[in-house]
Amino acid sequence: MPLPDGIPTVQVTGRYLTPDGRPLSGRVVWRAPLLTFPAPYDVILGAPVYASLDAQGRFEVLLPATDAPDMNPSGWSYTVAEQLDGIPAGRSYQVLLPADTPQVDIADIAPTDPTTPNYVAVKGDPGPPGEQGEPGPEGQPGADAYEVAVTEGFVGTRAEWLASLIGPQGEKGDPGGGGGGGVQSVNGLLPDGSGDVALSPATVGAVAAADKGAPGGVATLDTSGVLTAEQRPTYTAAQVGALASTSRGAANGVASLDESARVPVANLPILSAVKSADTPRTTAALAADPDLTVSVAAGARYIVLATLVWTAATTKESGGMNAGWIGPSGATMAWTDNDSGGAPTIGSTLNFGGTLGTTLAGVLVTGGTAGTFALRWAQNTPNSTTPTVLKVGSGLTLLRVA
Repeated sequence: MPLPDGIPTVQVTGRYLTPDGRPLSGRVVWRAPLLTFPAPYDVILGAPVYASLDAQGRFEVLLPATDAPDMNPSGWSYTVAEQLDGIPAGRSYQVLLPADTPQVDIADIAPTDPTTPNYVAVKGDPGPPGEQGEPGPEGQPGADAYEVAVTEGFVGTRAEWLASLIGPQGEKGDPGGGGGGGVQSVNGLLPDGSGDVALSPATVGAVAAADKGAPGGVATLDTSGVLTAEQRPTYTAAQVGALASTSRGAANGVASLDESARVPVANLPILSAVKSADTPRTTAALAADPDLTVSVAAGARYIVLATLVWTAATTKESGGMNAGWIGPSGATMAWTDNDSGGAPTIGSTLNFGGTLGTTLAGVLVTGGTAGTFALRWAQNTPNSTTPTVLKVGSGLTLLRVA
């Protein structure tokens, strides 16, 4: 049964499809508060309206407008519940159906964002202006001011009308007050008693001419826009992360390369000592040689090589050579000679009776103490009349490898 005539209505249509285009089944439920329409309608509307989907997934329903006049209550909205088969969590949201839109599709008013379900349809803003139309035909010339004046009752010629526009001369005005004629302020500074404003480079955001090229001022540029030579900064080697040229070949500095692009011998980690004079001994008491001695660093490793030549008694039972080493506290050394003899410690010694020379080699490892490393030696068998003489030219060489 249709609603009473005169109650404004809105026809709502809609269609529901699956993402692949198949029609959905189910219904759309419209709920409103109990609505009272007084005379001349004298009707009360209540209960939900069920709009079932047809075989094409469509529905159509005619509902009272939410802004119908004389309706009680006013300012309400429809609660729409989508009860679709196969979609367990149907949406529910609010919509308005204003009477000035008598036909509407639910797709135009239903919310699309599930996080904002309480969508209420309202009238949109005016769209952008359309394109300008073609100019219309030229109108008839209008009356000029004189003709309008005649139409309004003026009697006289055009010249008389123009003269009538000039009124009588007004009265002379009072003299104006005397103007100051001076500056009120400059950059927030007020004039002094003489009306002058004293400005400085700082008050006008400028650099004083005296600051050009002065400490704490501004740099001077040449005619090419480049800093002049006296204005250019100078830096030390340390400031630019470099080594000074004076560190070349100096302690804790850098090594110079020779003409063959090699490190000079003087800068290699080699220690050496050579006997400058013969040293005779006639006892078996071991003692450091006065010449074959060098200073070694702590925590280092050296390859040691010694070349020894001596004279002694001609028999094995007298004279001969007994050799060993002495080094800093904590130093260790394994060493050997060129005649299959070997010694496991720095304190060991090797005896030579029937020979007059040998080569000693080994590896010295120092501990936490730096100090002196030296050859110590004595006669193998004491001979007070025929000394053992360690000859000039005998040498000691150490190559640091760690």
